[in-house]
Amino acid sequence: MKKILIAALVILIFIAGVGYWMWNKPHEDVAGAKPELSIQSDQLLKEFETNEQAANAKFVGKLIQVSGKIFQVDNTADGSVNILLESENPMSTVLCQLDPLQEQDHAGLAVGQAITLKGKMFGIYHGCSIGQVSYC
Repeated sequence: MKKILIAALVILIFIAGVGYWMWNKPHEDVAGAKPELSIQSDQLLKEFETNEQAANAKFVGKLIQVSGKIFQVDNTADGSVNILLESENPMSTVLCQLDPLQEQDHAGLAVGQAITLKGKMFGIYHGCSIGQVSYC
């Protein structure tokens, strides 16, 4: 019985340590980092439409730089800003969520404007989703 309690305590301490480390992990500075890949928004969507599994392996979790034309700019309820980039497919867009920890002025952005953004690729859900985005 004592061994089970000691094992449970060790596991609990380990889980608490990992949780503490994750909670205090420093925020990644996307603005100052060099992107691993650069791509046009249309090409990014085509790669996911052609072979989603290969595109996931190539892009997801990586810092990418994506260029395209603004389709829409949204202010969300939680105060973040989403920029959607145009694509040839009207059912898909590249969604870029601006990093809320960086002061970025988005007032001058207009639909149809060419833009280059940099951020972490999260994956695909009705289009491509990129987070922690900053301007290039």
